[in-house]
Amino acid sequence: MKKQEKSNLKFLSNFYYKLKERRLKELDKKIDSLKEDIEKEKLHKDSSSAYLDKLLEENRALKKHYEQMVNLLARRNNTITLKNRNYNIAQWENLTLIKVGSNYTIQSKAKETLYIFEDDMTDFVKILLNLEHSIIVLSVDSSRIVIQFRIKEN
Repeated sequence: MKKQEKSNLKFLSNFYYKLKERRLKELDKKIDSLKEDIEKEKLHKDSSSAYLDKLLEENRALKKHYEQMVNLLARRNNTITLKNRNYNIAQWENLTLIKVGSNYTIQSKAKETLYIFEDDMTDFVKILLNLEHSIIVLSVDSSRIVIQFRIKEN
């Protein structure tokens, strides 16, 4: 090989070596950056996992409390006494709970509205609608009507 070719080859190999060395440094920096990202994600995962565990525990407690309330409601004598305004209903008649507009109402088979729930009872009515329930007329006389909510226990 000629001296010029050796010199060119030496220059190119030195240049190639420096390019590879620079590329290795960039890759090392990228590796360090990715390791930091992994550590951050692990910390985020651990905190999210702890938060999820806390939420699951709260959820279990709320479900237990909900079940206790439903069972208590199912065992109680849940009656409402209404003023009889010449409604056409009979004792032991089944009544229905229907949403009319933004209000919930109790209606007879003849579609007479017997009772309109106030806005503060909306949550109770929504819960009641999700349960297996019935509304029955216990007694009817000239001045009052007694109706009962019955909820089937799970």
